[in-house]
Amino acid sequence: MDKGIELSLNFIVILIISIAMFGFGIAFVYNIAKSTEDIKAMTLDDLDNQIVDLRCGYTEKACLDRDRLELRTGDLKVLTLRLLNVGSSAGQFRVKVRKGIYVDPENNKVSPLDAGYSNLIDVLPEERTETINANDAASLGIGFQRPNGGVAKGTYVFDVVIEQKNAAGSFVEYEPVHKVYVSAP
Repeated sequence: MDKGIELSLNFIVILIISIAMFGFGIAFVYNIAKSTEDIKAMTLDDLDNQIVDLRCGYTEKACLDRDRLELRTGDLKVLTLRLLNVGSSAGQFRVKVRKGIYVDPENNKVSPLDAGYSNLIDVLPEERTETINANDAASLGIGFQRPNGGVAKGTYVFDVVIEQKNAAGSFVEYEPVHKVYVSAP
């Protein structure tokens, strides 16, 4: 008789444990499904800002979320530039992207001043002006697009020039030039 009661109690304990484990499993799957829905609901701007937050601190005056891209035929990729206005008043900033040298697969460097230089990768936008409040930051997108044809394989270097308008009304260098390396395989 005692063994029958012990067996019944063991069965009840195992049943309770298995129900609890089943409940934890359902909660785990629900949390995973909910987090994927949260990711789907994010816009590209939200995603870019989170990536920039991971890469760039609020102590740097200018920071790119990455400095290397790989563009395949027809690709469009966007870098995010975070600009921090460390001034005591709102400032006007100009960001220009200049086409720099080209390095072919044999490691030959071609300057924009050399004959035969060709860089067909589009930069969107090549220049933009942004007003940023004092001690505030702005995230700006810079797009690079490789057209469907005519782009030679190699690495293209772009210079990101950041300038701030001074009291005289002219733009002066705000931060040293940042380099972006675009690989075209």
